[in-house]
Amino acid sequence: MLNTNVYQAHDALAKRCLTHPAIARDWLEVHLPSQLKELCDLSSLQIEATAHVEEDLKQIFSDVIYSLQINGTKGYIFVLVEHQSQGDELLPYRLLRYQVAFFKRYLEEGHKKLPLTIPMVLYHGVRSPYPYSLELSDCFVDPKFAKQWLFKTQLVDLTLIDDDEILQHKRAALLEMAQRHVFKKNILEFLDSIKKVLTLAKGYSELQETNKSVIHYLLTQANYPKEERLVQRLIEPTVIYREDIMTAAEQLRQEGRNEGLNIGRSEGLNIGRNEGLNIGRNEERHQLTQKMLAAGLSKELVEKIINSEVKESSHS
Repeated sequence: MLNTNVYQAHDALAKRCLTHPAIARDWLEVHLPSQLKELCDLSSLQIEATAHVEEDLKQIFSDVIYSLQINGTKGYIFVLVEHQSQGDELLPYRLLRYQVAFFKRYLEEGHKKLPLTIPMVLYHGVRSPYPYSLELSDCFVDPKFAKQWLFKTQLVDLTLIDDDEILQHKRAALLEMAQRHVFKKNILEFLDSIKKVLTLAKGYSELQETNKSVIHYLLTQANYPKEERLVQRLIEPTVIYREDIMTAAEQLRQEGRNEGLNIGRSEGLNIGRNEGLNIGRNEERHQLTQKMLAAGLSKELVEKIINSEVKESSHS
């Protein structure tokens, strides 16, 4: 088996030759597939630095990078010198890692799109021919599945699924309905669909906590006129969500309290910690009151929550 010094000798020789522009052009002229060569302007070829390679990849790549015009735009050819005596069954994966590292560096330089790249392997190992596949799908435990589905992202576009269809999605319907409409200018226009899906979700006992999260999400993220009371509109004519709404209100209260304390501490840097905390709490209570009223909680309930906050903060 070849030792490390011999490996380094192979690497050094290949890199020295392949980074000579004249040799590189002749080598590519011979070895690029004809259809691909027609798209490459070899006269524009330049040798590129390889300093972008991540530290953990430096030990497994002896590489050369060329830049050139590919199909009318700047692209790159990667050449990996492969001399392991037994070859490498995961070579396509190694090449993928290398290209992803290159893409990361490329985007960090300010580019908005990924460049065209052509990976090439120069093999001169003991076994002949090269004993492994160069298809990335063959690196997987199920090559047939990988070949059919690899890099084919499955898209769920909620903007194109109508409400009636979402209502047929069982436990997933609650999430989908809320997120389908959360960015609409006025979510109240879709209130009937939201009520239906909340009623549907109520039939799944394991979704109790999810119901609370969705109600809180709608109260804090959806768009609706401030004069409208979303909670009251949401629960009419039934009150089956009263407990969930109270939970959402409590979460809003705590969020407002934390925000108020932060305001108080910030102001307290200039006017004293205690006075700053008082300003923060007063501001927090005002904002919280407005938020809960806009959400549709009754004045009596809001006063109860605020009074409990006053009592709590007086003891803190």
